[in-house]
Amino acid sequence: MQPGNAGRKARQALLPLLLLAVLVLGGCQHVIEPPATVSDPVRVFVIDYGRHASLALPKEDSGLVEWSWGDWNWFALERTGLPDGLQALFASPRSTLSRRELTRAQDAEELAARVGAEELLSFDVERERARALQRHLELRWLRRRREAVAHRSGRTFVPDDSRYSLFNNSVHELVRWLEALGANVSGTGVTANFKLREPRSAPHRPRPAARPSHNARYHTCAAGTLRAVRFAGLANNLLAIASVASGPKSCVGPGGPNPQVCGQRELTTLESAAGR
Repeated sequence: MQPGNAGRKARQALLPLLLLAVLVLGGCQHVIEPPATVSDPVRVFVIDYGRHASLALPKEDSGLVEWSWGDWNWFALERTGLPDGLQALFASPRSTLSRRELTRAQDAEELAARVGAEELLSFDVERERARALQRHLELRWLRRRREAVAHRSGRTFVPDDSRYSLFNNSVHELVRWLEALGANVSGTGVTANFKLREPRSAPHRPRPAARPSHNARYHTCAAGTLRAVRFAGLANNLLAIASVASGPKSCVGPGGPNPQVCGQRELTTLESAAGR
């Protein structure tokens, strides 16, 4: 058996499982239902960048603090090579908590344009809940600030104690933060794909929740599935490179693919993955 055959067979066996997991778990959106009644409101923002999302909370004086969470090597150290992507998904050694201060914007559209977000959602929560979450994240961040890594974007990353993985990523952490603010979040996706739903009636005026129509459910899951497919494509490329680079005699050297060692199929795989 040639050196690359075992890697290709392993990839072919793993790919259907990976695609199924990503499509099932990442296909539908996370739906945020804000608190129904808020006596002392303050506005918070969910900033969706496509591959990940963050939460912006108001500061006591003025402005906002944007919080993000992710894999340390990928997010903080900017090691975004293919092996680093695989490690982040399946064997992350460390997670990171990111903090960035933002000036207050006139509206959500202005804030989205300033930070380069694909989508930005905003809603009101109780001021005290926002303060409590802000204090919790500040203390969590301050514990490791001596190990901080600063980026030109204004984000400052510190190591975090929680473990990062495909099934406990930035989306899942953000959901926990939203629930701490009193919002209800439904959905099981692993990709950043959020939708805002109007809160239900207050407890003293109960009303059965309207069941979404077939078309509404279809469009909600279809939008999420498109993102999941893109994510699966990235994962497929990672597996392709890993399989081609595996074996007793790798065809991938320090300078890239070696035509004298790589077969035509391996070269085609590498060129296709690099082109994406």
